Amino acid sequence: MDTENTPQDIEAAPKKPGLLESKNFTVMLVSLTIIAALFLSFRIGMFVGFRQATTSYEYGASYHRVFGGPQASFMVSMPMTNARFQIPVPPPMDDFMGQDYMSAHGIFGQVLENDGNVLIINSKNGERTVMVSRDTAIRRGNTQIMPDDIGPNSQAVIIGSTDEQGQIQAKLIRIFP
Repeated sequence: MDTENTPQDIEAAPKKPGLLESKNFTVMLVSLTIIAALFLSFRIGMFVGFRQATTSYEYGASYHRVFGGPQASFMVSMPMTNARFQIPVPPPMDDFMGQDYMSAHGIFGQVLENDGNVLIINSKNGERTVMVSRDTAIRRGNTQIMPDDIGPNSQAVIIGSTDEQGQIQAKLIRIFP
């Protein structure tokens, strides 16, 4: 007998699914999508972590310049030289309890100059520049005063934050009589 396939036999035969309809292809496509999403999320995490580490490093590197920092070393019991590399190390601080530090959020001192927007203050850490803005609260006792009312030789407490140039951006200035 001759076994030829007739058109009815070909249509009746089960079709093999195409590549896009294959279950294996679907599983592989879903797996690759999940792997790509995981890779992307790890990459975003690395980017965020790098930015945080960079910010932390830059803050630490400029701490002394911005906040005045100690004039000597942070470590009280540090040796005078590093024995392994023979690197000279600054001597320990003489007074650890605040005498060698400037406050991180403000200063106290005598007003040397006032041009309305900028005050020059003579503090225990030397002369500091204080930037005064419209949002700065300025008080003498319980009375609100204007920046022009601050005279030379006035004693002032300034609370604010420092900028990249080491200037204090004043939030509150309190003048003492």
